[in-house]
Amino acid sequence: MPTHEGKIGPARQLTHDPYAERDLAWGIDGIYCSSDSTDHGKFNLFRVDEATGNRTALTTAASNDRHPRHQTDGSLLYTSDLLGKPDVYLLKDGQTRRLTDFATASDQV
Repeated sequence: MPTHEGKIGPARQLTHDPYAERDLAWGIDGIYCSSDSTDHGKFNLFRVDEATGNRTALTTAASNDRHPRHQTDGSLLYTSDLLGKPDVYLLKDGQTRRLTDFATASDQV
C-alpha cells in the first residue's frame, strides 16, 4: 500500500507482505482498508498507521468486510456478508451493529 507524505512528496510503501489491501479510506487516525491478511483468507477491516505502517485488525470474523468509511464521531461504516449476504454495518466503541437487511435475488428463491 503506497502513500504520499502530505499533499506533496514522494510516495512510500506502507505494507510489505503478500496480502491484498482494498477499499482504502482516509480517517483521522490512519488509513482504513480491507485485507485478506487473516487466518481464514477472507477480507477483514484494518487501520494502518501511516507513520509506522503498523496494522490493527478491526474485524476478525470469517466474513468479507469491505468498503470502510470513517465517521466524524469515530465510528466506522462498512459492508459485510457476515450473515450470508451484503449489508451495511456500524462499528462503534468496539461494538458492531447491522444497519440494513437487504434482500437479494437469491433470498427470493
